[in-house]
Amino acid sequence: MAFINHGGRMKIATQRHDDDQLLDDSWLAKYLKFERKTAQAWRTRGGGPPFIKVGRLIRYRKADVDAWIESRRVSSTSDSVR
Repeated sequence: MAFINHGGRMKIATQRHDDDQLLDDSWLAKYLKFERKTAQAWRTRGGGPPFIKVGRLIRYRKADVDAWIESRRVSSTSDSVR
Protein backbone atom coordinates (compact mmCIF):
# COMPACT_ATOMS: atom_id res chain seq x y z
CA MET A 1 0.00 0.00 0.00
CA ALA A 2 1.27 3.47 -0.81
CA PHE A 3 0.07 6.99 -0.16
CA ILE A 4 -0.01 9.42 -3.08
CA ASN A 5 -0.70 13.14 -3.16
CA HIS A 6 -3.80 13.76 -5.26
CA GLY A 7 -4.66 17.45 -5.62
CA GLY A 8 -3.33 18.35 -2.19
CA ARG A 9 -5.09 15.42 -0.49
CA MET A 10 -3.43 12.19 0.48
CA LYS A 11 -4.92 9.17 -1.24
CA ILE A 12 -4.21 5.49 -0.72
CA ALA A 13 -3.04 3.58 -3.77
CA THR A 14 -2.57 -0.13 -4.01
CA GLN A 15 -0.87 -2.36 -6.52
CA ARG A 16 -3.74 -4.87 -6.45
CA HIS A 17 -6.75 -5.65 -8.59
CA ASP A 18 -9.46 -2.93 -8.73
CA ASP A 19 -11.73 -4.87 -6.34
CA ASP A 20 -9.05 -4.57 -3.63
CA GLN A 21 -8.39 -0.84 -4.00
CA LEU A 22 -9.20 1.23 -0.93
CA LEU A 23 -11.82 3.78 -1.96
CA ASP A 24 -13.31 6.71 -0.04
CA ASP A 25 -16.91 7.58 0.80
CA SER A 26 -17.13 9.96 -2.17
CA TRP A 27 -16.55 6.95 -4.41
CA LEU A 28 -19.17 4.96 -2.45
CA ALA A 29 -21.74 7.75 -2.82
CA LYS A 30 -21.16 7.93 -6.58
CA TYR A 31 -21.19 4.15 -6.96
CA LEU A 32 -24.48 3.72 -5.07
CA LYS A 33 -25.93 7.08 -6.21
CA PHE A 34 -26.65 8.67 -2.84
CA GLU A 35 -25.25 11.40 -0.59
CA ARG A 36 -22.01 10.96 1.38
CA LYS A 37 -23.91 11.66 4.59
CA THR A 38 -25.79 8.37 4.06
CA ALA A 39 -22.51 6.45 4.29
CA GLN A 40 -21.57 8.45 7.37
CA ALA A 41 -24.92 7.58 9.00
CA TRP A 42 -24.46 3.88 8.17
CA ARG A 43 -21.05 3.89 9.84
CA THR A 44 -22.56 5.41 12.97
CA ARG A 45 -25.69 3.23 13.14
CA GLY A 46 -24.42 0.12 11.37
CA GLY A 47 -26.14 -1.58 8.47
CA GLY A 48 -23.97 -0.29 5.65
CA PRO A 49 -21.18 -2.00 3.74
CA PRO A 50 -18.07 -3.05 5.69
CA PHE A 51 -15.34 -0.44 5.82
CA ILE A 52 -11.69 -0.17 6.77
CA LYS A 53 -10.19 2.42 9.09
CA VAL A 54 -6.69 3.57 8.21
CA GLY A 55 -5.85 5.99 10.99
CA ARG A 56 -8.64 8.56 10.75
CA LEU A 57 -9.44 7.65 7.13
CA ILE A 58 -12.43 5.50 6.18
CA ARG A 59 -12.06 3.32 3.10
CA TYR A 60 -14.12 0.72 1.25
CA ARG A 61 -13.18 -2.16 -1.01
CA LYS A 62 -15.33 -2.52 -4.13
CA ALA A 63 -15.51 -6.30 -3.60
CA ASP A 64 -16.88 -5.75 -0.06
CA VAL A 65 -19.45 -3.24 -1.31
CA ASP A 66 -20.55 -5.59 -4.11
CA ALA A 67 -20.88 -8.48 -1.62
CA TRP A 68 -22.93 -6.24 0.71
CA ILE A 69 -25.23 -5.30 -2.19
CA GLU A 70 -25.66 -8.97 -3.11
CA SER A 71 -26.51 -9.83 0.52
CA ARG A 72 -29.43 -7.39 0.33
CA ARG A 73 -31.07 -9.10 -2.66
CA VAL A 74 -34.72 -10.04 -2.09
CA SER A 75 -37.40 -11.68 -4.22
CA SER A 76 -40.39 -9.65 -3.05
CA THR A 77 -41.19 -6.66 -0.91
CA SER A 78 -42.28 -8.97 1.92
CA ASP A 79 -38.80 -10.57 2.13
CA SER A 80 -36.57 -9.28 4.90
CA VAL A 81 -33.03 -8.21 4.15
CA ARG A 82 -30.45 -10.52 5.70
